[in-house]
Amino acid sequence: MPRRRAAAMLRVSPAATHHSTRHIPRSLNAYARLRSSLRPHLEAARERGELPAHAGPEQLAAAAVAFTHGLVVQALFDPGRFPEDAQVAMPYGFLASLAAS
Repeated sequence: MPRRRAAAMLRVSPAATHHSTRHIPRSLNAYARLRSSLRPHLEAARERGELPAHAGPEQLAAAAVAFTHGLVVQALFDPGRFPEDAQVAMPYGFLASLAAS
C-alpha cells in the first residue's frame, strides 16, 4: 500500500471523532452504575472475611469491571482461546487472587 494512502487511512476527521465520542457520557454512566451495583457485594464479602479488610470496595469494583470487560473483548477477538468454560472460570480465579492479597 502506498505510504500516502496508508497515512490517509490513519487520519481521523473531526466529524468521525465527534461521531465516535458522542456516546461516551452514556457509556460512562453505565460503567458507573455497574461499579455501584458491585460495591455492596464487595463490602459484604469484606465483612465476611472473604476479602482483605484493607480492600477498598471502590477500587475492587473498578478492577472487577476492568477484568471482565477485558475478558469479553479477548473472547470476542479470540474465541478459540477463550471458550465458555474459561470465561466462567477466569473471573473466579481473579476473585480468588483478590482474596489472597
